[in-house]
Amino acid sequence: MTVAFLFGSPALAADWRYASDSTGTTVGRSADFIDAESLRMTSGQATFWIFTVYEHEAAQMDNVRALYRANCETHSFVTLQTIFYLADRSVHTGGYEAERYAAPGTVMYTDIDIACGIRPMDITSISNPYAVARGAFASTPH
Repeated sequence: MTVAFLFGSPALAADWRYASDSTGTTVGRSADFIDAESLRMTSGQATFWIFTVYEHEAAQMDNVRALYRANCETHSFVTLQTIFYLADRSVHTGGYEAERYAAPGTVMYTDIDIACGIRPMDITSISNPYAVARGAFASTPH
């Protein structure tokens, strides 16, 4: 059984929720959305998909969907699967990445807090995070 099968496919995710955004990436601003439908809690660990949309294209991609497993207490996390997209077309996939730690104040720290229930999750379901983020980037120049 594959990890994507166990936790749903990001393409089939139906319950994306806004989680966080960043203004200081090398590709401009970014926005993260957590799939509430895929979120699973087991023994103090959260497993969840994040959909990240970047303001500018880089390395022939402008959004990423990644499956993470995070320790809610330590904020350590591993990437289980990554799919890179240009608009709606998958351009590259990646597998497991070694454990890392999210630093306080970072987007990933906030995302882990939300997935673990430490911070509240947005109640609004977003069917197309890509379009929402693109609209926000266009309407609020930085």
